[in-house]
Amino acid sequence: MARYSPSRYRLGRPAEQYEILHTGLVRSGLLKRFESSARAFAATCRKMAASHDAFLDLLGRGYVATGDSLGAWAAADSDEAEELLTELEADLEPAGEFDVARLRRDVEADRDLLLAFAAEADALDVDSDPKLRALVAELEAIAAEAEAELVGEQKVRDGRKVLVFSYYSDTVDWILEGIEREVERNPRLAAYHGRVAAISGSRGEKGSVVQGFAPVSSEAPEGTPDLYDLLVTTDVLSEGVNLQQARHIVNYDLPWNPMRLVQRHGRIDRIGSQWSDVYLRCFFPDRVLDELLGLEERLHRKISQAAASIGVAAEILPGSRTEDTVFAERREEIERLRRGDPTLFLEGSPHGGIVSGEELRQELRQALQEGARERIEALPYGAGSGFAGAVGVETFVFCYRVADDPVARLCAVQGDRVGLGNGESATLLALELARPPGGAGEPRVLDDWALERAVAAWEIASERIVADWNFRADPANVRPEVPRAMLRAVELVRAGPLPEGMTGAEADELCERLRAPYAERYLRQFRAILREEGLGASERIARIKALADDLGLEKPAPIPDLPEIEVGDLRVVCWMCITPRERSQSVGDEAR
Repeated sequence: MARYSPSRYRLGRPAEQYEILHTGLVRSGLLKRFESSARAFAATCRKMAASHDAFLDLLGRGYVATGDSLGAWAAADSDEAEELLTELEADLEPAGEFDVARLRRDVEADRDLLLAFAAEADALDVDSDPKLRALVAELEAIAAEAEAELVGEQKVRDGRKVLVFSYYSDTVDWILEGIEREVERNPRLAAYHGRVAAISGSRGEKGSVVQGFAPVSSEAPEGTPDLYDLLVTTDVLSEGVNLQQARHIVNYDLPWNPMRLVQRHGRIDRIGSQWSDVYLRCFFPDRVLDELLGLEERLHRKISQAAASIGVAAEILPGSRTEDTVFAERREEIERLRRGDPTLFLEGSPHGGIVSGEELRQELRQALQEGARERIEALPYGAGSGFAGAVGVETFVFCYRVADDPVARLCAVQGDRVGLGNGESATLLALELARPPGGAGEPRVLDDWALERAVAAWEIASERIVADWNFRADPANVRPEVPRAMLRAVELVRAGPLPEGMTGAEADELCERLRAPYAERYLRQFRAILREEGLGASERIARIKALADDLGLEKPAPIPDLPEIEVGDLRVVCWMCITPRERSQSVGDEAR
Protein backbone atom coordinates (compact mmCIF):
# COMPACT_ATOMS: atom_id res chain seq x y z
CA MET A 1 0.00 0.00 0.00
CA ALA A 2 2.97 2.30 -0.65
CA ARG A 3 0.99 4.52 -3.03
CA TYR A 4 -1.37 5.52 -0.21
CA SER A 5 1.27 6.31 2.42
CA PRO A 6 4.26 7.82 0.58
CA SER A 7 5.27 9.74 3.71
CA ARG A 8 6.69 6.44 5.00
CA TYR A 9 9.39 6.86 2.33
CA ARG A 10 10.19 10.51 3.10
CA LEU A 11 13.78 11.02 4.14
CA GLY A 12 14.43 12.15 7.70
CA ARG A 13 10.78 12.68 8.73
CA PRO A 14 8.16 10.44 10.37
CA ALA A 15 5.18 9.08 8.46
CA GLU A 16 1.93 11.03 8.47
CA GLN A 17 -0.66 9.49 10.81
CA TYR A 18 -3.58 10.29 8.50
CA GLU A 19 -1.90 8.44 5.61
CA ILE A 20 -1.50 5.31 7.71
CA LEU A 21 -5.17 5.45 8.71
CA HIS A 22 -6.20 6.09 5.11
CA THR A 23 -4.18 3.06 3.99
CA GLY A 24 -6.18 0.84 6.31
CA LEU A 25 -9.41 2.33 5.03
CA VAL A 26 -8.42 1.62 1.41
CA ARG A 27 -7.58 -1.97 2.29
CA SER A 28 -10.89 -2.55 4.07
CA GLY A 29 -12.75 -0.90 1.18
CA LEU A 30 -11.11 -3.32 -1.24
CA LEU A 31 -12.17 -6.24 0.94
CA LYS A 32 -15.71 -4.86 1.08
CA ARG A 33 -15.88 -4.85 -2.71
CA PHE A 34 -14.57 -8.42 -2.73
CA GLU A 35 -17.44 -9.33 -0.43
CA SER A 36 -19.88 -7.58 -2.78
CA SER A 37 -19.00 -9.18 -6.12
CA ALA A 38 -16.17 -10.32 -8.37
CA ARG A 39 -17.08 -7.54 -10.81
CA ALA A 40 -16.80 -4.78 -8.20
CA PHE A 41 -13.54 -6.21 -6.86
CA ALA A 42 -11.92 -6.54 -10.31
CA ALA A 43 -13.02 -3.05 -11.40
CA THR A 44 -11.62 -1.52 -8.22
CA CYS A 45 -8.32 -3.39 -8.57
CA ARG A 46 -7.91 -2.10 -12.12
CA LYS A 47 -8.80 1.46 -11.08
CA MET A 48 -6.30 1.31 -8.22
CA ALA A 49 -3.64 -0.06 -10.58
CA ALA A 50 -4.25 2.85 -12.96
CA SER A 51 -3.71 5.32 -10.12
CA HIS A 52 -0.45 3.52 -9.36
CA ASP A 53 0.64 4.03 -12.98
CA ALA A 54 -0.20 7.73 -12.72
CA PHE A 55 1.77 7.93 -9.47
CA LEU A 56 4.78 6.26 -11.13
CA ASP A 57 4.52 8.60 -14.12
CA LEU A 58 4.69 11.65 -11.87
CA LEU A 59 7.47 10.05 -9.83
CA GLY A 60 9.45 9.72 -13.05
CA ARG A 61 8.93 13.45 -13.65
CA GLY A 62 10.35 14.25 -10.22
CA TYR A 63 7.18 14.59 -8.11
CA VAL A 64 5.28 12.66 -5.43
CA ALA A 65 1.50 13.13 -5.51
CA THR A 66 -1.54 12.15 -3.49
CA GLY A 67 -5.22 13.04 -3.37
CA ASP A 68 -6.89 15.35 -5.87
CA SER A 69 -3.70 16.24 -7.74
CA LEU A 70 -3.04 12.56 -8.52
CA GLY A 71 -6.67 12.08 -9.59
CA ALA A 72 -6.46 14.99 -12.01
CA TRP A 73 -3.18 13.67 -13.44
CA ALA A 74 -4.62 10.16 -13.91
CA ALA A 75 -7.61 11.58 -15.84
CA ALA A 76 -5.52 13.82 -18.11
CA ASP A 77 -4.47 13.11 -21.70
CA SER A 78 -0.79 12.71 -22.47
CA ASP A 79 -0.78 15.68 -24.85
CA GLU A 80 -1.85 18.05 -22.06
CA ALA A 81 0.62 16.72 -19.49
CA GLU A 82 2.98 19.68 -19.36
CA GLU A 83 0.15 22.21 -19.14
CA LEU A 84 -1.56 20.28 -16.35
CA LEU A 85 1.73 19.76 -14.53
CA THR A 86 2.09 23.54 -14.30
CA GLU A 87 -1.34 23.78 -12.69
CA LEU A 88 -0.65 20.97 -10.22
CA GLU A 89 2.93 21.78 -9.27
CA ALA A 90 2.00 23.71 -6.13
CA ASP A 91 0.26 20.59 -4.74
CA LEU A 92 3.12 18.18 -5.52
CA GLU A 93 6.15 17.32 -3.41
CA PRO A 94 9.69 17.11 -4.86
CA ALA A 95 10.75 13.49 -5.30
CA GLY A 96 14.22 14.37 -4.01
CA GLU A 97 12.84 14.37 -0.47
CA PHE A 98 11.96 10.65 -0.74
CA ASP A 99 13.71 7.30 -1.09
CA VAL A 100 12.64 7.12 -4.74
CA ALA A 101 14.13 3.72 -5.57
CA ARG A 102 12.38 1.95 -2.70
CA LEU A 103 9.11 3.85 -3.26
CA ARG A 104 9.07 2.98 -6.97
CA ARG A 105 9.83 -0.68 -6.28
CA ASP A 106 7.02 -1.03 -3.76
CA VAL A 107 4.44 0.85 -5.86
CA GLU A 108 5.27 -1.29 -8.90
CA ALA A 109 4.92 -4.47 -6.81
CA ASP A 110 1.51 -3.31 -5.50
CA ARG A 111 0.33 -2.44 -9.02
CA ASP A 112 1.32 -5.85 -10.37
CA LEU A 113 -0.43 -7.58 -7.46
CA LEU A 114 -3.62 -5.58 -8.05
CA LEU A 115 -3.62 -6.51 -11.75
CA ALA A 116 -3.13 -10.17 -10.78
CA PHE A 117 -6.10 -9.92 -8.40
CA ALA A 118 -8.23 -8.41 -11.18
CA ALA A 119 -7.28 -11.16 -13.63
CA GLU A 120 -8.18 -13.86 -11.11
CA ALA A 121 -11.51 -12.23 -10.29
CA ASP A 122 -12.33 -11.86 -14.00
CA ALA A 123 -12.07 -15.63 -14.33
CA LEU A 124 -15.31 -15.97 -12.33
CA ASP A 125 -18.32 -15.53 -14.60
CA VAL A 126 -21.98 -15.09 -13.74
CA ASP A 127 -22.68 -18.80 -14.21
CA SER A 128 -20.04 -19.92 -11.72
CA ASP A 129 -20.68 -17.28 -9.04
CA PRO A 130 -22.09 -19.06 -5.96
CA LYS A 131 -23.52 -15.83 -4.58
CA LEU A 132 -25.53 -15.22 -7.75
CA ARG A 133 -26.71 -18.84 -7.66
CA ALA A 134 -28.01 -18.25 -4.13
CA LEU A 135 -29.87 -15.13 -5.31
CA VAL A 136 -31.43 -17.12 -8.17
CA ALA A 137 -32.63 -19.74 -5.68
CA GLU A 138 -34.30 -17.03 -3.56
CA LEU A 139 -36.02 -15.52 -6.60
CA GLU A 140 -37.29 -18.95 -7.63
CA ALA A 141 -38.80 -19.42 -4.17
CA ILE A 142 -40.39 -15.95 -4.19
CA ALA A 143 -41.99 -16.46 -7.61
CA ALA A 144 -43.30 -19.91 -6.67
CA GLU A 145 -44.71 -18.67 -3.36
CA ALA A 146 -46.56 -15.78 -5.01
CA GLU A 147 -48.08 -18.12 -7.61
CA ALA A 148 -49.17 -20.67 -5.00
CA GLU A 149 -50.50 -18.41 -2.24
CA LEU A 150 -51.96 -15.30 -3.90
CA VAL A 151 -55.08 -14.82 -6.01
CA GLY A 152 -55.47 -12.44 -8.94
CA GLU A 153 -53.00 -11.51 -11.67
CA GLN A 154 -52.00 -8.15 -10.17
CA LYS A 155 -51.76 -9.54 -6.63
CA VAL A 156 -49.48 -12.35 -7.81
CA ARG A 157 -47.36 -9.86 -9.74
CA ASP A 158 -47.03 -7.57 -6.73
CA GLY A 159 -46.23 -10.56 -4.53
CA ARG A 160 -43.16 -11.43 -6.58
CA LYS A 161 -41.87 -7.85 -6.87
CA VAL A 162 -38.34 -7.75 -5.43
CA LEU A 163 -35.91 -4.91 -4.72
CA VAL A 164 -32.27 -6.06 -4.77
CA PHE A 165 -29.91 -3.55 -3.13
CA SER A 166 -26.14 -3.35 -3.52
CA TYR A 167 -23.70 -0.72 -2.31
CA TYR A 168 -21.80 -0.68 -5.63
CA SER A 169 -22.79 0.16 -9.22
CA ASP A 170 -20.42 -2.51 -10.57
CA THR A 171 -22.25 -5.13 -8.52
CA VAL A 172 -25.61 -3.89 -9.83
CA ASP A 173 -24.31 -4.46 -13.38
CA TRP A 174 -23.03 -7.92 -12.38
CA ILE A 175 -26.36 -8.95 -10.86
CA LEU A 176 -28.34 -7.61 -13.82
CA GLU A 177 -26.17 -9.49 -16.32
CA GLY A 178 -26.51 -12.74 -14.39
CA ILE A 179 -30.24 -12.50 -13.71
CA GLU A 180 -31.14 -11.52 -17.26
CA ARG A 181 -29.20 -14.53 -18.55
CA GLU A 182 -30.86 -16.81 -16.01
CA VAL A 183 -34.37 -15.51 -16.76
CA GLU A 184 -33.90 -16.41 -20.44
CA ARG A 185 -33.23 -20.08 -19.72
CA ASN A 186 -34.75 -20.91 -16.33
CA PRO A 187 -38.46 -21.82 -16.49
CA ARG A 188 -38.81 -21.21 -12.74
CA LEU A 189 -38.02 -17.53 -13.40
CA ALA A 190 -40.22 -17.20 -16.48
CA ALA A 191 -42.45 -14.70 -14.66
CA TYR A 192 -39.54 -12.21 -14.62
CA HIS A 193 -38.91 -12.42 -18.36
CA GLY A 194 -38.69 -8.89 -19.77
CA ARG A 195 -39.55 -7.44 -16.35
CA VAL A 196 -36.07 -6.80 -14.89
CA ALA A 197 -34.60 -3.28 -14.51
CA ALA A 198 -31.67 -1.62 -12.77
CA ILE A 199 -30.81 1.81 -11.36
CA SER A 200 -27.32 2.99 -10.45
CA GLY A 201 -25.16 6.04 -10.98
CA SER A 202 -24.67 5.20 -14.67
CA ARG A 203 -27.76 3.15 -15.45
CA GLY A 204 -31.52 3.74 -15.55
CA GLU A 205 -33.63 6.87 -15.30
CA LYS A 206 -34.77 6.87 -11.69
CA GLY A 207 -38.23 8.39 -12.10
CA SER A 208 -39.45 6.27 -15.00
CA VAL A 209 -38.03 3.01 -13.62
CA VAL A 210 -39.56 3.58 -10.17
CA GLN A 211 -42.95 4.32 -11.73
CA GLY A 212 -42.67 1.23 -13.93
CA PHE A 213 -41.81 -0.93 -10.90
CA ALA A 214 -44.47 0.40 -8.51
CA PRO A 215 -46.94 2.59 -10.45
CA VAL A 216 -49.56 2.44 -7.68
CA SER A 217 -47.49 3.26 -4.59
CA SER A 218 -45.20 5.71 -6.40
CA GLU A 219 -48.32 7.65 -7.49
CA ALA A 220 -47.31 7.50 -11.16
CA PRO A 221 -49.48 9.37 -13.70
CA GLU A 222 -52.72 7.60 -14.53
CA GLY A 223 -52.22 5.00 -17.23
CA THR A 224 -48.53 4.32 -16.38
CA PRO A 225 -47.94 0.64 -17.21
CA ASP A 226 -46.64 -1.89 -14.68
CA LEU A 227 -43.36 -2.85 -16.39
CA TYR A 228 -41.00 -4.43 -13.84
CA ASP A 229 -41.11 -7.06 -11.11
CA LEU A 230 -37.40 -7.17 -10.27
CA LEU A 231 -35.43 -3.98 -9.62
CA VAL A 232 -31.68 -4.05 -8.90
CA THR A 233 -30.41 -0.77 -7.45
CA THR A 234 -27.81 1.02 -5.41
CA ASP A 235 -28.73 3.11 -2.37
CA VAL A 236 -29.94 5.84 -4.70
CA LEU A 237 -33.38 4.37 -3.86
CA SER A 238 -32.78 3.91 -0.12
CA GLU A 239 -34.64 7.11 0.81
CA GLY A 240 -37.57 9.16 -0.40
CA VAL A 241 -39.45 6.73 -2.66
CA ASN A 242 -42.68 4.81 -2.01
CA LEU A 243 -42.33 1.23 -3.22
CA GLN A 244 -44.70 -0.53 -0.82
CA GLN A 245 -46.44 -2.16 -3.77
CA ALA A 246 -43.54 -4.64 -3.55
CA ARG A 247 -43.17 -7.29 -0.86
CA HIS A 248 -39.52 -8.35 -0.87
CA ILE A 249 -36.06 -6.79 -0.43
CA VAL A 250 -32.72 -8.58 -0.84
CA ASN A 251 -29.53 -6.94 0.49
CA TYR A 252 -26.87 -8.39 -1.78
CA ASP A 253 -24.13 -6.88 0.39
CA LEU A 254 -24.19 -5.34 3.84
CA PRO A 255 -23.37 -1.67 4.37
CA TRP A 256 -21.24 -0.84 7.39
CA ASN A 257 -24.08 1.19 8.84
CA PRO A 258 -27.05 -1.02 9.81
CA MET A 259 -29.37 1.99 9.71
CA ARG A 260 -28.91 2.00 5.93
CA LEU A 261 -30.67 -1.38 6.03
CA VAL A 262 -33.50 0.29 7.92
CA GLN A 263 -33.67 2.95 5.22
CA ARG A 264 -33.80 0.30 2.50
CA HIS A 265 -36.46 -1.67 4.35
CA GLY A 266 -38.50 1.52 4.69
CA ARG A 267 -39.10 1.52 0.92
CA ILE A 268 -41.67 -1.28 1.33
CA ASP A 269 -42.48 -1.23 5.05
CA ARG A 270 -44.61 1.89 4.79
CA ILE A 271 -48.05 3.25 5.48
CA GLY A 272 -50.39 2.20 2.68
CA SER A 273 -48.82 -1.21 2.08
CA GLN A 274 -51.21 -3.91 0.96
CA TRP A 275 -49.13 -6.56 2.77
CA SER A 276 -49.50 -7.74 6.35
CA ASP A 277 -45.95 -9.14 6.09
CA VAL A 278 -42.97 -7.95 4.09
CA TYR A 279 -39.71 -9.87 3.74
CA LEU A 280 -36.10 -8.77 4.03
CA ARG A 281 -33.17 -11.00 3.09
CA CYS A 282 -29.48 -10.31 3.77
CA PHE A 283 -26.35 -11.92 2.35
CA PHE A 284 -23.64 -12.22 5.00
CA PRO A 285 -19.89 -12.27 4.28
CA ASP A 286 -17.92 -15.47 4.30
CA ARG A 287 -16.57 -16.21 7.78
CA VAL A 288 -12.89 -15.67 6.87
CA LEU A 289 -13.66 -12.44 5.02
CA ASP A 290 -15.76 -11.27 7.95
CA GLU A 291 -12.71 -11.70 10.18
CA LEU A 292 -10.60 -9.69 7.72
CA LEU A 293 -13.19 -6.94 7.62
CA GLY A 294 -12.92 -6.67 11.37
CA LEU A 295 -10.00 -4.35 10.76
CA GLU A 296 -12.56 -1.57 10.22
CA GLU A 297 -13.38 -1.76 13.89
CA ARG A 298 -9.71 -1.43 14.75
CA LEU A 299 -9.45 1.59 12.45
CA HIS A 300 -12.26 3.36 14.28
CA ARG A 301 -10.54 2.67 17.57
CA LYS A 302 -7.21 4.02 16.32
CA ILE A 303 -8.86 7.15 14.98
CA SER A 304 -10.60 7.66 18.32
CA GLN A 305 -7.27 7.34 20.11
CA ALA A 306 -5.67 9.82 17.70
CA ALA A 307 -8.54 12.26 18.18
CA ALA A 308 -8.20 12.05 21.95
CA SER A 309 -4.42 12.52 21.98
CA ILE A 310 -3.53 14.86 19.10
CA GLY A 311 -6.84 15.70 17.43
CA VAL A 312 -7.91 15.08 13.83
CA ALA A 313 -8.63 17.81 11.27
CA ALA A 314 -11.74 16.15 9.81
CA GLU A 315 -13.82 13.01 9.90
CA ILE A 316 -11.64 10.27 8.43
CA LEU A 317 -14.20 7.45 8.47
CA PRO A 318 -17.97 7.80 8.53
CA GLY A 319 -18.91 7.72 12.19
CA SER A 320 -15.34 8.15 13.43
CA ARG A 321 -16.09 10.47 16.30
CA THR A 322 -14.31 10.37 19.63
CA GLU A 323 -16.15 7.30 20.91
CA ASP A 324 -14.43 3.99 20.27
CA THR A 325 -17.64 1.96 20.65
CA VAL A 326 -19.61 3.08 17.60
CA PHE A 327 -18.50 0.42 15.17
CA ALA A 328 -18.45 -2.34 17.80
CA GLU A 329 -22.11 -1.59 18.44
CA ARG A 330 -22.85 -1.74 14.72
CA ARG A 331 -21.17 -5.14 14.48
CA GLU A 332 -23.29 -6.34 17.39
CA GLU A 333 -26.41 -5.32 15.48
CA ILE A 334 -25.23 -7.06 12.32
CA GLU A 335 -24.64 -10.18 14.38
CA ARG A 336 -28.21 -9.89 15.70
CA LEU A 337 -29.42 -9.81 12.12
CA ARG A 338 -27.33 -12.88 11.33
CA ARG A 339 -29.07 -14.70 14.18
CA GLY A 340 -32.45 -13.73 12.75
CA ASP A 341 -33.32 -11.06 15.32
CA PRO A 342 -35.54 -8.49 13.50
CA THR A 343 -35.53 -5.92 16.33
CA LEU A 344 -33.42 -3.44 14.38
CA PHE A 345 -36.07 -3.18 11.68
CA LEU A 346 -39.00 -3.12 14.06
CA GLU A 347 -37.70 -0.58 16.57
CA GLY A 348 -34.68 1.09 15.00
CA SER A 349 -31.27 1.15 16.65
CA PRO A 350 -30.68 2.17 20.28
CA HIS A 351 -27.07 3.11 19.54
CA GLY A 352 -25.61 6.42 18.50
CA GLY A 353 -23.95 7.27 15.24
CA ILE A 354 -26.43 5.62 12.89
CA VAL A 355 -29.44 7.92 12.70
CA SER A 356 -30.87 8.61 9.25
CA GLY A 357 -32.82 11.50 7.80
CA GLU A 358 -35.59 9.13 6.78
CA GLU A 359 -35.96 7.80 10.33
CA LEU A 360 -36.23 11.32 11.75
CA ARG A 361 -38.78 12.35 9.12
CA GLN A 362 -40.91 9.34 10.03
CA GLU A 363 -40.80 10.32 13.71
CA LEU A 364 -41.79 13.88 12.84
CA ARG A 365 -44.72 12.75 10.69
CA GLN A 366 -45.96 10.50 13.49
CA ALA A 367 -45.66 13.25 16.10
CA LEU A 368 -47.57 15.73 13.94
CA GLN A 369 -50.29 13.17 13.27
CA GLU A 370 -50.65 12.71 17.04
CA GLY A 371 -51.36 16.41 17.55
CA ALA A 372 -47.93 17.62 18.60
CA ARG A 373 -48.04 20.70 16.36
CA GLU A 374 -50.19 22.71 18.78
CA ARG A 375 -48.00 21.82 21.76
CA ILE A 376 -44.85 22.76 19.82
CA GLU A 377 -46.24 26.10 18.66
CA ALA A 378 -47.31 26.92 22.21
CA LEU A 379 -43.76 26.55 23.59
CA PRO A 380 -42.02 29.82 24.47
CA TYR A 381 -38.68 30.68 22.91
CA GLY A 382 -35.77 29.25 24.92
CA ALA A 383 -37.66 26.19 26.23
CA GLY A 384 -35.32 23.40 27.27
CA SER A 385 -35.26 19.89 28.67
CA GLY A 386 -32.81 17.07 29.30
CA PHE A 387 -32.17 13.37 29.69
CA ALA A 388 -29.36 11.03 30.72
CA GLY A 389 -27.34 9.72 27.78
CA ALA A 390 -24.20 7.87 26.75
CA VAL A 391 -21.93 10.93 26.68
CA GLY A 392 -18.69 11.52 28.50
CA VAL A 393 -19.33 15.18 29.28
CA GLU A 394 -22.39 17.37 29.65
CA THR A 395 -23.68 17.99 26.11
CA PHE A 396 -26.08 20.66 24.89
CA VAL A 397 -27.90 20.89 21.57
CA PHE A 398 -29.32 24.32 20.72
CA CYS A 399 -31.85 25.13 18.04
CA TYR A 400 -31.50 28.80 17.13
CA ARG A 401 -32.44 31.45 14.61
CA VAL A 402 -30.31 34.24 13.20
CA ALA A 403 -31.92 37.70 13.01
CA ASP A 404 -34.80 37.60 10.49
CA ASP A 405 -33.55 34.45 8.76
CA PRO A 406 -36.48 31.97 8.67
CA VAL A 407 -34.28 28.85 8.85
CA ALA A 408 -33.81 27.21 12.24
CA ARG A 409 -30.28 25.89 12.74
CA LEU A 410 -28.62 23.51 15.17
CA CYS A 411 -25.39 23.42 17.12
CA ALA A 412 -24.01 20.96 19.65
CA VAL A 413 -21.71 21.90 22.53
CA GLN A 414 -19.51 19.46 24.46
CA GLY A 415 -17.26 21.24 26.92
CA ASP A 416 -15.65 24.00 24.86
CA ARG A 417 -16.16 22.15 21.54
CA VAL A 418 -18.90 23.42 19.21
CA GLY A 419 -20.32 21.53 16.22
CA LEU A 420 -22.45 23.66 13.90
CA GLY A 421 -25.25 22.10 11.87
CA ASN A 422 -24.37 23.85 8.61
CA GLY A 423 -24.12 20.62 6.61
CA GLU A 424 -26.45 17.62 6.43
CA SER A 425 -24.18 15.27 8.38
CA ALA A 426 -23.60 17.85 11.14
CA THR A 427 -27.33 18.53 11.37
CA LEU A 428 -28.14 14.82 11.65
CA LEU A 429 -25.48 14.40 14.32
CA ALA A 430 -26.94 17.24 16.38
CA LEU A 431 -30.46 15.81 16.01
CA GLU A 432 -29.19 12.39 17.00
CA LEU A 433 -27.55 13.75 20.14
CA ALA A 434 -30.80 15.51 21.14
CA ARG A 435 -32.88 12.39 20.58
CA PRO A 436 -33.88 10.60 23.84
CA PRO A 437 -33.33 6.85 23.38
CA GLY A 438 -36.68 6.10 25.01
CA GLY A 439 -38.62 8.65 22.96
CA ALA A 440 -41.35 10.64 24.65
CA GLY A 441 -41.30 8.26 27.61
CA GLU A 442 -37.66 8.92 28.50
CA PRO A 443 -37.35 10.24 32.11
CA ARG A 444 -36.46 13.91 32.26
CA VAL A 445 -33.06 14.68 33.81
CA LEU A 446 -32.24 18.34 34.32
CA ASP A 447 -30.63 19.38 37.61
CA ASP A 448 -29.65 22.90 38.71
CA TRP A 449 -26.01 22.38 37.74
CA ALA A 450 -27.05 21.51 34.17
CA LEU A 451 -29.24 24.60 33.98
CA GLU A 452 -26.32 26.80 34.96
CA ARG A 453 -24.08 25.04 32.45
CA ALA A 454 -26.69 25.64 29.69
CA VAL A 455 -26.14 29.40 29.98
CA ALA A 456 -22.35 28.99 29.78
CA ALA A 457 -22.66 26.57 26.87
CA TRP A 458 -24.83 29.00 24.90
CA GLU A 459 -22.25 31.76 25.45
CA ILE A 460 -19.59 29.50 23.92
CA ALA A 461 -21.89 28.47 21.08
CA SER A 462 -23.07 31.97 20.25
CA GLU A 463 -19.52 33.29 19.85
CA ARG A 464 -18.68 30.43 17.50
CA ILE A 465 -21.93 30.87 15.53
CA VAL A 466 -21.30 34.59 15.00
CA ALA A 467 -17.68 33.98 13.93
CA ASP A 468 -18.70 31.23 11.50
CA TRP A 469 -21.61 33.26 10.07
CA ASN A 470 -19.51 36.39 9.55
CA PHE A 471 -16.78 34.36 7.88
CA ARG A 472 -19.33 33.01 5.39
CA ALA A 473 -20.76 36.51 4.94
CA ASP A 474 -17.58 37.48 3.09
CA PRO A 475 -17.93 36.09 -0.46
CA ALA A 476 -14.15 35.88 -0.79
CA ASN A 477 -14.11 33.15 1.89
CA VAL A 478 -16.68 30.89 0.24
CA ARG A 479 -16.17 31.53 -3.46
CA PRO A 480 -14.98 28.26 -5.09
CA GLU A 481 -11.61 28.24 -6.86
CA VAL A 482 -12.05 28.19 -10.64
CA PRO A 483 -9.58 25.94 -12.56
CA ARG A 484 -7.08 27.70 -14.76
CA ALA A 485 -8.49 26.13 -17.95
CA MET A 486 -11.92 27.66 -17.29
CA LEU A 487 -10.39 31.05 -16.47
CA ARG A 488 -8.57 30.97 -19.81
CA ALA A 489 -11.85 30.17 -21.56
CA VAL A 490 -13.51 33.12 -19.81
CA GLU A 491 -10.65 35.44 -20.82
CA LEU A 492 -11.00 34.31 -24.44
CA VAL A 493 -14.75 34.99 -24.49
CA ARG A 494 -14.30 38.41 -22.93
CA ALA A 495 -11.53 39.37 -25.37
CA GLY A 496 -13.62 38.42 -28.44
CA PRO A 497 -14.37 38.86 -31.22
CA LEU A 498 -17.63 37.05 -30.63
CA PRO A 499 -18.96 34.61 -33.22
CA GLU A 500 -21.71 35.82 -35.50
CA GLY A 501 -25.09 35.87 -33.78
CA MET A 502 -23.73 35.87 -30.19
CA THR A 503 -24.77 38.95 -28.24
CA GLY A 504 -22.86 40.58 -25.42
CA ALA A 505 -25.48 39.37 -22.93
CA GLU A 506 -25.07 35.78 -24.18
CA ALA A 507 -21.29 36.10 -23.83
CA ASP A 508 -21.68 37.32 -20.25
CA GLU A 509 -23.97 34.41 -19.45
CA LEU A 510 -21.47 31.96 -21.00
CA CYS A 511 -18.70 33.41 -18.82
CA GLU A 512 -20.84 32.89 -15.72
CA ARG A 513 -21.46 29.27 -16.72
CA LEU A 514 -17.74 28.68 -17.21
CA ARG A 515 -16.62 30.15 -13.88
CA ALA A 516 -17.06 27.03 -11.74
CA PRO A 517 -14.87 24.18 -10.38
CA TYR A 518 -15.83 21.47 -12.89
CA ALA A 519 -14.55 17.88 -12.84
CA GLU A 520 -11.40 16.92 -14.68
CA ARG A 521 -13.32 15.05 -17.42
CA TYR A 522 -14.94 18.38 -18.35
CA LEU A 523 -11.72 20.39 -18.07
CA ARG A 524 -9.95 18.01 -20.42
CA GLN A 525 -12.43 18.78 -23.21
CA PHE A 526 -12.09 22.54 -22.75
CA ARG A 527 -8.28 22.30 -22.75
CA ALA A 528 -8.45 20.46 -26.07
CA ILE A 529 -10.39 23.38 -27.63
CA LEU A 530 -8.06 25.97 -26.12
CA ARG A 531 -4.93 24.41 -27.59
CA GLU A 532 -6.36 23.25 -30.91
CA GLU A 533 -4.36 24.83 -33.73
CA GLY A 534 -5.83 26.64 -36.71
CA LEU A 535 -8.88 28.08 -34.94
CA GLY A 536 -9.69 31.78 -34.99
CA ALA A 537 -10.83 33.47 -31.79
CA SER A 538 -14.51 33.63 -32.76
CA GLU A 539 -14.56 30.00 -33.92
CA ARG A 540 -12.87 28.90 -30.68
CA ILE A 541 -15.49 30.80 -28.67
CA ALA A 542 -18.25 29.13 -30.68
CA ARG A 543 -16.72 25.72 -29.93
CA ILE A 544 -16.51 26.57 -26.22
CA LYS A 545 -20.19 27.57 -26.15
CA ALA A 546 -21.22 24.43 -28.05
CA LEU A 547 -19.33 22.25 -25.56
CA ALA A 548 -20.84 24.10 -22.59
CA ASP A 549 -24.30 23.51 -24.11
CA ASP A 550 -23.61 19.82 -24.79
CA LEU A 551 -22.39 19.28 -21.22
CA GLY A 552 -25.39 21.14 -19.82
CA LEU A 553 -23.26 23.59 -17.83
CA GLU A 554 -25.34 26.00 -15.81
CA LYS A 555 -24.56 29.12 -13.84
CA PRO A 556 -23.33 28.21 -10.35
CA ALA A 557 -25.74 28.88 -7.54
CA PRO A 558 -25.22 32.42 -6.27
CA ILE A 559 -23.26 32.83 -3.07
CA PRO A 560 -25.77 33.71 -0.33
CA ASP A 561 -25.72 37.39 0.53
CA LEU A 562 -25.38 37.21 4.30
CA PRO A 563 -25.32 40.30 6.51
CA GLU A 564 -22.80 40.46 9.33
CA ILE A 565 -24.35 39.68 12.72
CA GLU A 566 -23.69 40.14 16.41
CA VAL A 567 -24.50 37.91 19.37
CA GLY A 568 -27.64 39.95 20.00
CA ASP A 569 -28.99 38.82 16.60
CA LEU A 570 -29.24 35.22 17.80
CA ARG A 571 -32.33 33.76 19.40
CA VAL A 572 -32.57 30.33 21.05
CA VAL A 573 -35.66 28.46 19.87
CA CYS A 574 -35.18 25.50 22.20
CA TRP A 575 -32.43 23.35 23.68
CA MET A 576 -31.69 19.90 25.08
CA CYS A 577 -29.21 18.87 27.76
CA ILE A 578 -27.69 15.37 27.70
CA THR A 579 -26.21 14.53 31.10
CA PRO A 580 -23.70 11.68 31.52
CA ARG A 581 -25.52 8.76 33.09
CA GLU A 582 -23.02 8.39 35.93
CA ARG A 583 -23.84 11.85 37.33
CA SER A 584 -27.44 12.19 36.25
CA GLN A 585 -30.18 12.93 38.74
CA SER A 586 -33.79 12.77 37.63
CA VAL A 587 -35.87 15.76 38.62
CA GLY A 588 -39.21 14.39 37.46
CA ASP A 589 -41.41 15.90 34.82
CA GLU A 590 -41.86 19.41 36.21
CA ALA A 591 -41.28 22.22 33.73
CA ARG A 592 -38.08 24.21 34.01
